Order: sequence, then C-alpha cells, then structure tokens
Amino acid sequence: MKHTTLASTHHALEHAGAFLTPGDYPSLKAVGRTFVQKAGVTVGLLRSIPKYNKKGKRRLAALELQARLLGSAAEPYLLLALREDSSQGVRGTAARWLARIALHSEEDVRTRLYGVLVERYDAEARMMDVRAALTESLSHDALELQRLFPGRALTTAALESSAKRARDAQLAPARRARSEAARAAADARSEAARAAADAELQEKQARDKRGQLLDFLYCSMERHRQRRRDPGTTLDDLYEATLCIEGSLLETRRVFGCSHRITMKIEDELRDARAAFRAGARRRALRLMPAPAADTTRTAPADDDVSDDDLL
Repeated sequence: MKHTTLASTHHALEHAGAFLTPGDYPSLKAVGRTFVQKAGVTVGLLRSIPKYNKKGKRRLAALELQARLLGSAAEPYLLLALREDSSQGVRGTAARWLARIALHSEEDVRTRLYGVLVERYDAEARMMDVRAALTESLSHDALELQRLFPGRALTTAALESSAKRARDAQLAPARRARSEAARAAADARSEAARAAADAELQEKQARDKRGQLLDFLYCSMERHRQRRRDPGTTLDDLYEATLCIEGSLLETRRVFGCSHRITMKIEDELRDARAAFRAGARRRALRLMPAPAADTTRTAPADDDVSDDDLL
C-alpha cells in the first residue's frame, strides 16, 4: 500500500482531492479501507464536500458516502452535520448513523454518543423529522438507553417506539393473514368478473353466429326455391341443392335444436327438394326410355274368315 501513488499521505494529493465529487467516493474504496481513511486524496475530498452546502441533496449524498465508507471513523463528520447542518434530512441521517456506530461500539463510546443524541433530541423541539429519526434509530436499544438516561424525553419516545414495534410484530401474522385473505377474495372477484366477461363474450359471439346462420339459411332456401322453379334447372342442380339443404339441416339442428321453427322450415324445404329431385329423375328417365317399335309380322286368319275357294 505504501508504494501506491494514490495511497500516499503527501499533502500535495489533497489538492487533487478537491477536484473529486461524492460520486467518485465509492471507487476509492477499491484501493483499501486504510487508503480511504488516510490518503491525501481522501482528505482533499472530505475538505471539498462543504462546497455542496447550497443543496441539501448533495450534502446528504456526501454524508451517506462518508458514513458508509469510513464507518466509525466518520463520527466527527456526523457530529458536525448533526449540530450545524440546516437540513433536517441531513441531521436525521447523521443521527441514524451515529446510533448505528454507538450500537456496535464499546461501552464508553456508546454512552457518549447516546448522551449526544439525547441532548440533540431535546434541542430539536419543533423538528419532528429529526426527532422521528432519533426515535426510530434508538428504539432497537431502548432498554440500554433506559439504563443510561432514565426519564429523558428520547428515552420515553424510544420505549414507546419499541413497544409499538413489538405490538406490530405480534399483530403482523394476523395482518398478513387478513391481507392474504383480502387478496384472495379480490383475486376470486377478479376471476369471477373475468369468467362473467368471457361468458358474456361467448354468448354474444354465439348470438352473432346464430344471426349470421339465420341470414345464410334464409338466403339459401330462397335461392334453392328459385332454382327449383327455373325450367332450365338440371337434375344435377337439384341434386346439389338437396345436398346443401341436408347439410344446412344438420347445422341447424346442432345450433338451434330440432324444435326450432327454422329447423322445421328447413325440413319442409328438404322434403320439397327431394320431391323435386325425384320428379326430375322420373322425367329424365322417361325421356331416355326408347319408344316401342311397330309390329310388322302378319297374323294368321281365323277359321271363320277362310272361304271355300281357299280350301279348294
């Protein structure tokens, strides 16, 4: 690490750090934690962070990066932000990180940081965002806070928040069950609505199909009637019409049933078509039948017609 140029602690690198931004901060961690804490580039970067003081979002991002990468070494910067920053969001974030550092530190450090946070809670009398952040961050260690600082406002708020979290944890299974039941009921209603919509759509399509079939059948029957009345209709045309009416009758029975009026009309139409076909077949057979030939053989005369001269 000593031979790495960027890891050097030379003061000249502090000027290079002034040109960095908080967005470049995570890349410095790849060199090593010791480098992040002691290198001149890091020192210059930390000194340049106050130039973002005009925008709270940038200060908040810089504070998050400092706390995440430096860990417990970021305590001075966090304390400074907690006391002097004008943004409640930045102060609340600093309070959360300080509480996290105190929770994982030694007894003396924890006592000192908890004391700072308790005093800060009293100072933030009307800043509800900061107070909420302090209460939430210390509610996980409310018993220790009660032992160290009994009767303080932050201690009372942390105990109430801890009790509320415990109640929420107890009620969580019931709430989860109710939520799942409500979700299942909503899914069932949605499924029923989809099924009803699908059924309605299928019924509409069936109605449309029946209407189209009725129109087709009426037109088809009228066409076949006109064909039967036409004197020039051939026997093949009558046979084709009979087959078409038989197919229409099968489809009509399947869609409308045997007792529907259109079914009975098509049955009558089929009987007429078959009768017309049989009549045409008979006429054709008569036309093709050969005429009977004339009898040219002479018949023998009867006995009464024979005269006496013929006998002689």
